[in-house]
Amino acid sequence: MGYRQKKIMKKWKSRIGRWKFDRKMRVLITVAIMTITLILLLVSTVSSVSALKNKSVELLQARNRTLAENVQSTLEEYKELSVAMVLDRSIQSYVLSGSGAEEALNTLQVKDAQNVMASCLNMKPDMNFIAVVSYGTGDYLYRGKAGLATTEFQKVYKQDYLKSKNPQETTMKMRISNVYFKGAKYTMNVYFPVYYTGRLMDEKGLLCMN
Repeated sequence: MGYRQKKIMKKWKSRIGRWKFDRKMRVLITVAIMTITLILLLVSTVSSVSALKNKSVELLQARNRTLAENVQSTLEEYKELSVAMVLDRSIQSYVLSGSGAEEALNTLQVKDAQNVMASCLNMKPDMNFIAVVSYGTGDYLYRGKAGLATTEFQKVYKQDYLKSKNPQETTMKMRISNVYFKGAKYTMNVYFPVYYTGRLMDEKGLLCMN
């Protein structure tokens, strides 16, 4: 403490020393009340912040639980839909068809498969597109509310499928990413292998839903 500060402190001590007893008590009580008020205000503020923080955590946890339940429910719906699509005769015919003359003979079956996909798309208002890839021909069928130029399905589906995970103990895979729509938005992408129903675990294609 510097000389000037010491001098000021000495001056105040001298002045307070000349105060009467009742004045000293009033000042002491006033200081005590202000100190207690500040302490109570501080405790109240800390308590309010803590309560607000706990409430925020509870709301976040509830939101996460609701989100997880919604995702689980959506996955169950897509799994049921995927199984129905895979077992459809027109989808089976498409993934089993070859190329060239045989493919030309199956034009009607291709249209049937496209109609099934269109019906599936209409059943799910939140679905952006659906596609069936044939491993035999390397070709695919596509139906969507947005065109291939917008979704870029043919460019990115393989990479996204390889990075997807199994959310359940099934062969269905899922990934949330922004690979489709040129990175403009994040979507949930569901993939389900198309097996030949006449032979166990004979994978012939891939069902893709966004």
